[in-house]
Amino acid sequence: MHEHETRPTYVSEHAGVMPGEHAQEQLRWLSDDLSERTIALADASVDVLRGAVQPNGALVAANRYDDSTETAVDYHYMWLRDAAENLQAMYALGMPEAANVRAGLVDWVNNVMLGDDARPGEPKLSHKRHHVLTGAHDKAYYRPQAYSPPEWQPDNNALLAHALANTCPPGPVDQATFQALRSLCNGLCNAWDETTQTFMGNVENQWENHVVQQRHFTHTILAAASGLTRAAQIHHLSTPENRPEVASWMLLGQRLYEIFEAEQPHPHEPADAPYLRLLRQPGHTDENNPLDAGVNLVLADRLRPETPMQVRVRSLTTLHALGELTLQYDDGAVGGLYRNNGDTYDGIFHPDGHEPGAGAWPLLAFSQAIALEQFGEHAEAKELFLDVVQCLDDRYREGTLPCNVIPEQIFPKGDERQGRGVMPLAWSHAMFVRAAKAVGYL
Repeated sequence: MHEHETRPTYVSEHAGVMPGEHAQEQLRWLSDDLSERTIALADASVDVLRGAVQPNGALVAANRYDDSTETAVDYHYMWLRDAAENLQAMYALGMPEAANVRAGLVDWVNNVMLGDDARPGEPKLSHKRHHVLTGAHDKAYYRPQAYSPPEWQPDNNALLAHALANTCPPGPVDQATFQALRSLCNGLCNAWDETTQTFMGNVENQWENHVVQQRHFTHTILAAASGLTRAAQIHHLSTPENRPEVASWMLLGQRLYEIFEAEQPHPHEPADAPYLRLLRQPGHTDENNPLDAGVNLVLADRLRPETPMQVRVRSLTTLHALGELTLQYDDGAVGGLYRNNGDTYDGIFHPDGHEPGAGAWPLLAFSQAIALEQFGEHAEAKELFLDVVQCLDDRYREGTLPCNVIPEQIFPKGDERQGRGVMPLAWSHAMFVRAAKAVGYL
């Protein structure tokens, strides 16, 4: 698709309205039954996800509806990671425009990620995020160069490849989808150094933490393993012409699974020790290797069928250990999971540069519920989901959050930052939808 062409996209009639403005009236009829709040949140999520769709096919992170206030940050940026989850949530909701949004997203990938000077299958250097209104961008996330590249995030490629594969319609794969998958997966394969068994360049994880001493982020390795493997498994994709290329995706995907599954606890740790932000390596004491709630984003459905039982046991142990990162109010409601202990990022601009401490992320609690459900912990998954919905319901009723808007972060009661920061975050709404489906509320 060229710049002078336009792809028809569905634009919600509420695209310019904060969901809370046309949903506040629901407080009049909502009872204490959280299933009604869940339905109201699902309705608002449809609007938020639709509002994220841009005419050029991008799905922005937070298409804020009211620019007159300085209490929230506008996120007209395109992260492949966010877009992947948002697209799958649209399919989960059965939104009629989901296939058309997917086609627009594929076009965006092919237009932005590939340049005229790129050799077939070799992506041009692109960026961690792309501002769809101004064209501004920062930090590479695609293909390291021979020189020292900017930071890049391999999980961006992997998670979008996984999402495009999951939403691929039956039958032969269209050329645009294949080109996008080819670009995403080859970007990972081209960046892998088998000699050092690491991704080349200045690798970041999803939180922009930098890798050190050629180690592996748990989230990144599992995301890349599952994304490459899932893309290579698409029926009709491996034709005689592209079979060697697709086989290379599967080969690297399996190699990354082996690296993850080979990680062992330190001698002083129990055999079922949880997975941490970085995969353990002999000789490293891991003082700066915390529990990271982002690991739950890639557990459960990203494990391969032949995963050893001990790895599955440790994965479930990890989910239970992440419970210590929850923000829990006196009434028992859970606002979300902190990314890690000691996190300071709160998503709010502070002129003096001081960060008073992070809030908890509802989306991480929702992804935790999804993972628990997939591990058979049905009661725990449902309880966690309802705890977060209860917390949101309480914040709406007390007026500290706009009705049916799910922010990036929730803060303790009485914190003046409540209702500030990034909201509505489409990724938060996407994970709510997927969790509600997982525990049977949608």
